[in-house]
Amino acid sequence: PASRSRPHQEANLNSFSFMLNGGELQTIDHLDNNPPPLPNRVKKRNADEVQMQFVNRAEGPVNVYWVPDGGSESDHVHVGEMKELGGALKLTSYQGHTFVFKKGGGGGGGSKVLNQHVVDKSLGSDQTHEIEDESGEL
Repeated sequence: PASRSRPHQEANLNSFSFMLNGGELQTIDHLDNNPPPLPNRVKKRNADEVQMQFVNRAEGPVNVYWVPDGGSESDHVHVGEMKELGGALKLTSYQGHTFVFKKGGGGGGGSKVLNQHVVDKSLGSDQTHEIEDESGEL
């Protein structure tokens, strides 16, 4: 961030006044496309976590929104778009999360809810759901 304090500005500039020797430069050069291995950490998966894939089976682009618990339409959070028939959106979600799928403009006027989905972990931890226009049934 920018500083208005002259001593702080000088200290910031001095942070770049160092020299690397040949060995250090070579070590940095060898990192290109060959990053150091990550520490041996295993990410603990949340028991309610589900890997979701939504596939667009409706004509044209479909916007995907997450619905917070108790949220109204103005609270919908845009999480992605499936731009064409057959397009897919992959994401990580959790048991009980609700998604709505809309055609047309963003979160408000002009958008039509095509479908909705509630994540059900009992269907497995990796799921694919095809999104069709079921607006007549909602």
